[in-house]
Order: sequence, then structure tokens, then C-alpha cells
Amino acid sequence: AARICILAPQNIAAVAGLLGVLKAGKCFVPMLPQDSDDYLRHLWNNSDSSLIFCGKEDVQRAAGICGNANLIVVATDALEHPDVCDSAWPADPERISALMYTSGSMGQPKGVLTTERAILERAMQHIEMARITPDDRQVAVVPWQFSSAFPDIYAPLLTGAGLYLYDSHRLGIERLALRVKQNAITLLKLPAALVRRFAESSSVDLLTTVRYVHCGGGVKVQDAKKLLDLLPDHAVLMHGFASTETNLVTQRHWWRDDPIFQMPSSTGILPAGCPVAGKKIQIVDDEGRPLEPGAEGELVVIS
Repeated sequence: AARICILAPQNIAAVAGLLGVLKAGKCFVPMLPQDSDDYLRHLWNNSDSSLIFCGKEDVQRAAGICGNANLIVVATDALEHPDVCDSAWPADPERISALMYTSGSMGQPKGVLTTERAILERAMQHIEMARITPDDRQVAVVPWQFSSAFPDIYAPLLTGAGLYLYDSHRLGIERLALRVKQNAITLLKLPAALVRRFAESSSVDLLTTVRYVHCGGGVKVQDAKKLLDLLPDHAVLMHGFASTETNLVTQRHWWRDDPIFQMPSSTGILPAGCPVAGKKIQIVDDEGRPLEPGAEGELVVIS
């Protein structure tokens, strides 16, 4: 499928671009506005994209990235063509629908091809785990350009729940708790790096509507306890590990009264939990042979 870059911050233009590209049966390539022009030009060239979709405020920058103003689709232009919504959605589970670039923490950023099935599967996992209904309200904090944000965006849209985009890069995490209260948010996801800062900038009276929090990555036990102590008694913390290449791999649900939080000297991070449905994990040696329990090796995810 043709590849289309989407250059947008955490706003409605990003959602319009995601849905528009998928509806057209194409493949989207996310671009972070805070990245440098040189890096965005690298994404444009490396992905072999044919168009850039953006909001009015990013047109000039998009032109500098692709070098041709005729290759830019502006979000507001779509309002002039309402008939495009009449076409049927060309569903194809195996179609490549996203080209996600990794952070480059292990070297040069690489592009990971993601199918329509994988995007839908991750959204459905979130719907089932959090038992989302039309009465829920999800705040999307993780930048939409990362695959871990997909369930936060697509799950509410699939279930009729409310979707509230929050630009932590521009607003900061310290204002999030107030936004949660103002919009009666019930569903929240936080990266591990932001859990402590969010808890320290929040209070019990600001989080009374929250019933489900998803925290990804290595969350410290003490930080998880601080967060759960601020939430209503019935609230649950879902802790999981994921990557761009694998989507969600492991998960476990935690409640405030779990024994791990009752120990006064709890240190370290929360256990990784168990593999999600449809995935299997092995620890292998340098030759790819499975190791005995307790041995250290390379982590392999089979899906």
C-alpha cells in the first residue's frame, strides 16, 4: 500500500489522518513535530512515502521536508470533499497499515511494518481488559506516533467511548490530573517514566472517576503504590510490557491491597506478569536453543 506521512501533534488532525489513511487502504508513517527537520526528512526518504498529511499550522514545515508543496494534504481540505466518506472501508487484515520507526536506542532507528490485524488486535485487547463501554472516557497521553498509543485512540472509537487527547509535550504531566477531573476521565495510560511525576502532582480529589490505569514498562513498586493510593478503592492498575515490534507482550492487574504493596521495604519494579493471549515467550541462548528456567539469555516473543 502507498505510504503517507502524518505530521501532527497530539490533536484532532492526527486522529483524522489516522482514520483517513486507514479508510483509504493506505499505510501511515507517523512523524513527531518535535523531531528535527533532518530526522523527519530521513523518515520521508527512508519510508518512500508519497504524501504528507498535516494541519494548517504545519504546511510550511511539511513542504520543507518533502520539497514539494503539491505532495501535502491539509486536514481542513477534507471538509471540502464530504463525499469521500461514502466509500466502503477496504478491510484487509493482512494489509500493511503502519510503518513505525523505533526510537533507535539499539542503534539506527528501523522501520517496523504493522498490519491492520495487529492494530485491531491491540485495540480489542484494551477493550476486553478494561471492559470499555460507551460510558467510559479515555485520555490519550502517550504521543499518537507510538504504537503503544494505538489502543488508547482506537478502543474508544470502536466502542463509542469518549476520547480526550492530552499533549504532555506542550502542557506537561503536572496539569494532567486537573484535566482528568474536568473531563471525568475513567481510563488512563501512563509511561513508566511519568508515573511518579503524575502521582506527585495529583491528589485523591482529582482522580475520583478513574477506574483503570495502564502503565507500561518498568514501573517501580513504590511508584505504583503511590498511584494506587490516590485512586478509588475499586480501581485497577494494569502493568504490561510491549515494544514496537511485538505490541503488548505481558500483562498483570494490580490492586491496592496486593501483598507486594504491603511490605514496607518494597523495592525494584513490578513483575512483568504473564504473556497475553496468542503470545508465547522463550529465553534462548546464542544458538537460539531454549534455556532452563532461571538462566539468562535472549528474549524471544512468538506470536
